[in-house]
Amino acid sequence: MSVSTPPPTETPASPDRSPEKAAWRIYAWAIGRWVLAIVVLAYLVYTNVYLQWDQIAPLFERGIAWWAVVASGLSFAAVLANNFYRWYLLVRAQDFDFTYLEAVRLGCVGMLFNFVAPGSIGGDLVKGAMIAQRQSSRRLVAASTVVLDRFLGMLALLVVGFVGYLLLPPEYKTGVFAVLGTGFGIGAAVGAVGLVVALVPSITASSLMHSIRTWPYVGRALGGILDTLRIYQQRWRVVLFCEFISLFSHVGLGLSLYFASLSLASGSLVPELRTQVVVMCGSNFGAAFIPTPGGVGAFEAAVAGGFELSDRATTSDLARDVVPPRWSASVNAFRYAKDSRLKTTADDYEIDSPERLDGVLGELEKADDRTITKALSEPSDHGGTSVPAEAVVEAYRSGHATLVYSTGLLAGLLYRVLTVLVAIVGGLFYLAGRREIDTAMEQAEHPDATG
Repeated sequence: MSVSTPPPTETPASPDRSPEKAAWRIYAWAIGRWVLAIVVLAYLVYTNVYLQWDQIAPLFERGIAWWAVVASGLSFAAVLANNFYRWYLLVRAQDFDFTYLEAVRLGCVGMLFNFVAPGSIGGDLVKGAMIAQRQSSRRLVAASTVVLDRFLGMLALLVVGFVGYLLLPPEYKTGVFAVLGTGFGIGAAVGAVGLVVALVPSITASSLMHSIRTWPYVGRALGGILDTLRIYQQRWRVVLFCEFISLFSHVGLGLSLYFASLSLASGSLVPELRTQVVVMCGSNFGAAFIPTPGGVGAFEAAVAGGFELSDRATTSDLARDVVPPRWSASVNAFRYAKDSRLKTTADDYEIDSPERLDGVLGELEKADDRTITKALSEPSDHGGTSVPAEAVVEAYRSGHATLVYSTGLLAGLLYRVLTVLVAIVGGLFYLAGRREIDTAMEQAEHPDATG
């Protein structure tokens, strides 16, 4: 007796896994990232520019130093040219037909997609898909060049950040700067060991590495990276040269930020170049882990915070330099005049003469921290009410730190404008080859389609 088997029935797709639902989640995530970025930027500008306008207005009264703006832009352009050349060398080392102009075009498009790509598709992933699409074979190898390019850039960031930290003055090597320097050092050591291991043929040819290809989901992609490393092991000099030129890129980014801050302020409001290189490395590294497009908001906040930490480090020893420990009445001139320039009578400041007040204010505007300390610690002839040195130092540090933080925030925003300009260039390239890039985006979403 035969038993009939009912025909198989199709299981309807789960509503949560439908393409429409997946697409909605992707674009909702993209919109959410931009909302977060806008909220963070608006908060930073409102609290540190709008509410502090009376204190930071002098930054704009002096005018913008356009030569510094141009120098910042040129430094950034040089960094981009260097980064594009690094990727070009890595692709050519794999014997692919690839030109430097193509590296520039795809690199600019990648920066565009760092800002506008939906979901988890970043600029690097789109670059990898685009270069893979151009190849008739070894597509995974072509895409893997983007992975190595990113790794070399990150390793160079850690090395430059650590060396920059070692070059900082001793007063910087505490607190956040100490944590940052230690992290740079550990990361650079681990990355360097990883690079050496990747270039040793006997390690990548081991049975363990071969088994990686069988891993679910990521085995195929990791296998492509291993295939890429085989040729780089034969041309290790190219890899080391690419890492060497990457060091200049991160120094150049610090230089770009330094010129951006010089366009707005000068003197003690602008940290030294070596400090700004460390701040730039730390800001770029930290912003990479914040879920906003291109690190918008997080990067600017990190730069401003780095400027303020630098200012705190340079003024932390002011109280120890004060002799005698309790300042004379002339200190009152400084403490109150920094908040209001309208009080001009000698009685308001308990000072012996208006000329003394004008002299103190003049020195305050043009002198550095040490000179201010010396000028304000001079006793007045008639005595007056003394105030604790620590209170006046904190008043000075608080007011000065506000200016420094705002300078860092505005310099970070100016640097952001440069990255947006490059993204706009990438948008023009996108419009010129939209069909090709749209296809690359589909391959990035569905890597199994990449042969």
